[in-house]
Amino acid sequence: MGRISILLVTAALVCLGIVFLGGEQKNVRDEAALYYKERVEALESELATLKQDHYTAIATYREQVEELESELTKSRGEYLYVIEDGEVTITGYNGKEKRVTLPSEIDGFPVTVIGKEAFKNTAVESVILPSSIKKIDWFSFFGCKNLGSIAIPKSVEKIEYGSFDGCSSLTVYCEKGSFAEKYAQSYGLKAVSE
Repeated sequence: MGRISILLVTAALVCLGIVFLGGEQKNVRDEAALYYKERVEALESELATLKQDHYTAIATYREQVEELESELTKSRGEYLYVIEDGEVTITGYNGKEKRVTLPSEIDGFPVTVIGKEAFKNTAVESVILPSSIKKIDWFSFFGCKNLGSIAIPKSVEKIEYGSFDGCSSLTVYCEKGSFAEKYAQSYGLKAVSE
C-alpha cells in the first residue's frame, strides 16, 4: 500500500502539474494574444495618423503650388504671361477685343513666345504679332473659329504642331521665304507673302 500511495500521490502531482502547467500555458497564450492585439491596434493607429499627416501635407503642398503658379502667371490687362530668363511668354488671353495687336514688350521685357493654348477657343478675328516673337507654341490658336487673319513676322523661327487647328478660314500674312510662309504652305493654310 505504501507503494500504491506513493504512486497515487505521484500521479496526483503529475496531474496537478499538467493542470498547473496547462493553466500556465493558457495564461501565456492569452498574454501573447493580448500583447499582439494591442500592438496591432497601436500600429493601425500610427498608420492612420501617418495617412492623415500625408493627406494634410499633400493638400498644403497643392495650395502652395497654386499660390506660386498664380504669382508666376501675371496679368496685364487682357494678357496672362510669365517672365522667364528675361523674356515674356503669353500664356492666356482674356480680353474682349476681336482684333488683337500683341505688344512687343511687357514690364520692360520682350514678348518672345505665344504659349501653349494661349488663345485657344477665343473669339479673336485678327492677330498681329510683334517682331519680338520667336515661337508659337502647341495649339496656341486652336479652335479660334473666327480667326481670319494673323500677321506673323520673320522673327518667328518655330510654330509648333496644331497651332492653328480649327481655324478654317485663316489667312497667314508673312514675309516671303519666312518660316511662317513655309509652315502655312505645309499645313494647307492660305498664305499672303510680301
